[in-house]
Amino acid sequence: MSGTTLILNVGKKAGVKVGDTMEISRQVRVVKDPTTGKVIKAVTDKIGLATVTDVDDDSCTATFSGGGAAKVGDVAKNNP
Repeated sequence: MSGTTLILNVGKKAGVKVGDTMEISRQVRVVKDPTTGKVIKAVTDKIGLATVTDVDDDSCTATFSGGGAAKVGDVAKNNP
């Protein structure tokens, strides 16, 4: 990651194409069952959007726009 440029670990093999828009989100809280301790849900906040500018088989480069900065560990998913 450099400024507004992100390198994501998904590429052509995952169906990513140049021009795709990815939603970037961050886990902010984990909800666990009080009895078993099993994770029931991971609560995330949307950080921003990234537009794919270059793709290879296993990664892609995207331009990020959002209110904050993206961090390693944030999650990218296709934004239909």
